[in-house]
Amino acid sequence: SEEDAQNIEAELKDAMQKAADLKKELEKLDKDLKQDKRELNWEEKERIHDAAKNFDELSEKIEDISKKVEESRKELQENKLLSNETLEKYLELQKLLDELSSDELKEAMKKMSDQIQNMMRNQAQDQLKDMQFDEEMFNKSLERTLNLFKRLQVEKKIDELIKRTEDAINKQDDIKDELAKQDINNKDNREQLTKQQDKISKEMKELSKELQKLQDKMSEMKDMPSSDMEKLQEEFEDQKNDELSENAENSLEKMQKQEAMQNQSKISKNLNKTKSSLSNLQSQMQQDNQMKSFSDMVKLLNDLISLSKEQEKIMESSRNNWRNSSGNENAKSQNELKSNLERVITKMNNLAQKSFAITPEMGKELGDAKKEMTNALESIQNKNSSLAANSQSGAMKSINNA
Repeated sequence: SEEDAQNIEAELKDAMQKAADLKKELEKLDKDLKQDKRELNWEEKERIHDAAKNFDELSEKIEDISKKVEESRKELQENKLLSNETLEKYLELQKLLDELSSDELKEAMKKMSDQIQNMMRNQAQDQLKDMQFDEEMFNKSLERTLNLFKRLQVEKKIDELIKRTEDAINKQDDIKDELAKQDINNKDNREQLTKQQDKISKEMKELSKELQKLQDKMSEMKDMPSSDMEKLQEEFEDQKNDELSENAENSLEKMQKQEAMQNQSKISKNLNKTKSSLSNLQSQMQQDNQMKSFSDMVKLLNDLISLSKEQEKIMESSRNNWRNSSGNENAKSQNELKSNLERVITKMNNLAQKSFAITPEMGKELGDAKKEMTNALESIQNKNSSLAANSQSGAMKSINNA
């Protein structure tokens, strides 16, 4: 139901806020741990315990949201309110939520929390740095899930309105066919038909409200054909189907059979036009999204190929010129490449906000590549050639895997 969807969206927003708070705490903790003291103090250990506990609670919340999305999808599927395309996207969303509630980061947090009593400061710093990378990817995945869920609600609403319009057409045609057969001089027949037509009048008013809700949802989001939807809604209002239906009711009460049937025919014709417009809007949205996603995906893949080649060049240059170079040139090249990777990750995240084409695995591989490049940069600055080469190789491998 619409209420369920609103609750899920609110819970996803709440989870995002909690994740943002946890991110800030991890960043502050990382900063505070950078001291000369060898051992961790009691307060620092408690803060690490609390961070692990907060993440555990956040994971449970995600699992709960995942269950609610599944229940909502099953209900919609059973009531046949989803097109095949929208159903597939619901299943993809379910996979994203399952990835979010994956045990990998949870286990890393738990491991650190369990071992903290015997952990030295440098060990805690290393583990915390790794967790920050993972937590950053978690935050971005959560943001993506929320934005895709919002887009999915628009597509689901269009599915519902197409079906609702189709049902109204069938009901109106059935009433008209029944009227053609009935003698409306008979009071019982007349009252029964008037009552049925009154339901159509109410349905027309509800349909108008639901079209407005769809317009509101679309106007809140980027890359949505809001102007086309606004035009569709205006056309529906201009049809004045609720007035036509009320006129048909009045004609029935006055036993004006032909006038009632004419108004009913106009309603059916108008609704068929609205249904066709909604179907065209749906098809256009799907086509535009597919074409834009495909184009962005091709650019993204070309960027990844260039990054992989550039990383290989820097790795070879580091090996061949290590003794002759001060390390500054290698560090500069590696830092520039890391900045380029960050720009590619931003592009990927932008595409991921509106398309299921980006898989969680791609995000993870690029996150790993960024981590390896950061390690390579540190190793170059510390003049550790073998560690730098290993990290550069790891970065290249992760880019290729993406």
